[in-house]
Amino acid sequence: MAEKKTYRLSGGLFDREEETSDVKRLFFLSVEGESTEPSYFINLNRVLKELGVDDAALHVLRHRKDGLSSPEDVYLLLEECRTIRDRRCELLPLPVIDRLREEFSTEEIEKLMNGSSDVSVEKFKRFQDVLVNLGINLNYYEYLKSAPSAGDRFVVVIDRDVRSHTRECLDEIIRKCRDNAYLCCLTNPCFEFWLLLHLADVDGLLEPDELQKIQDNVRVSKRHTYVSGLVSRLARHYKHINEHTFDRYYGPYLGKATKNAQKFAVTEEAVLDEVGTTMPRLIKEIFNGRLPAGD
Repeated sequence: MAEKKTYRLSGGLFDREEETSDVKRLFFLSVEGESTEPSYFINLNRVLKELGVDDAALHVLRHRKDGLSSPEDVYLLLEECRTIRDRRCELLPLPVIDRLREEFSTEEIEKLMNGSSDVSVEKFKRFQDVLVNLGINLNYYEYLKSAPSAGDRFVVVIDRDVRSHTRECLDEIIRKCRDNAYLCCLTNPCFEFWLLLHLADVDGLLEPDELQKIQDNVRVSKRHTYVSGLVSRLARHYKHINEHTFDRYYGPYLGKATKNAQKFAVTEEAVLDEVGTTMPRLIKEIFNGRLPAGD
């Protein structure tokens, strides 16, 4: 039986040049999707200053692409980040330390972590190889531990997705988020509904027949469900949102989406059963309580 991973964070090709010395409110987001959600929030972060917010930054947590995408895993990824930010653990997760101890002494690990010149080049290369095979990037972990902040906010972004996620599972995630003062951004039926609110005439979406189609969100092709198909037709993209697409279809209409969302369910309890999203809570926090501009 394959060993179960008990750590999730992974920096990939994270480069320390991404760090900033600016002290801003930091929003750490753990998201369910691997393409749509990350690209949306990365682009939003890119244009925040243009939209009038210069005291906040968004960081989408990077994780191993090993199928850890259930709501529980999304929540635990955020917990791992919170633990690192609170300095409640060593820089590396314990399972990684245990694996390193199979080849290196505790003293060698400490020297290798600190970049000591007392260790041979060959040993340092082997150390790096082991970390890469484990999906660990020390620069990324160090960034998460030490990034300057005027205040951390921890956010979970998940779908209702009645076909994959049980009510009990989502109830538990919502409870844990409240217990830990995390923000839970839940969208029914899927994150693409939030995208749709940037693009579509809300009155048309409120028509009973259309609302039912959205809630059912059946698969209409190999690539799309009903809602993602609507988004694709209107904004002309599949999953990933590039800069041009975001700047044309989403950034200018953030205020519109936030206003449109008020016509649907907006609390966690309501969104569990009805079409809607709690995304406006996150947007208003990013924008310091005000509604972003946008027609």
